[in-house]
Amino acid sequence: MSTTQDALAAGSDARPPMLYRGNYVQWSSRFMNVIMGCKERKLLINSIKKGPYVMKLIDDPNNKEEKRLQTEDDLNPDELAQFEADIRAKNLILYGLSNYIYNAIDSNLTAHDLWQALERLMQGADVGTQTQQTLALWNYQSFKQLPEESLEDAYIRFNKIINEP
Repeated sequence: MSTTQDALAAGSDARPPMLYRGNYVQWSSRFMNVIMGCKERKLLINSIKKGPYVMKLIDDPNNKEEKRLQTEDDLNPDELAQFEADIRAKNLILYGLSNYIYNAIDSNLTAHDLWQALERLMQGADVGTQTQQTLALWNYQSFKQLPEESLEDAYIRFNKIINEP
């Protein structure tokens, strides 16, 4: 076995890809491929797409007249597996974020909320990038020397258009 196969056999996972502005579509596809390589993939996908396990109100064993929220100790094996997958899904998403993007969405508490916030944030980024590219192309294609503008001034103005970020 290769070192990579040894690491995977021992339970190590591939680190999710890093998300930067402008590559959300590719990132989300690659991220889901990483998730598909995990043994608890159904639980992870459920956490991201549908939301986390919600603790239920149960009877308090010490006082039958009162109810309390479940704790980890109260969960059955299936509920505990989903609860742990919720935590893991959130961590996997956070591992794949650059500091800039993390700072924009760090107030979200669940993997589901993080995923939705990323979709909203990156949708706006893609639209903004497309708008900037369209505007830059239009400025380039419609550039003309102004009446009574010297060639040197036109050249400087043209360079500004070309070199704008």
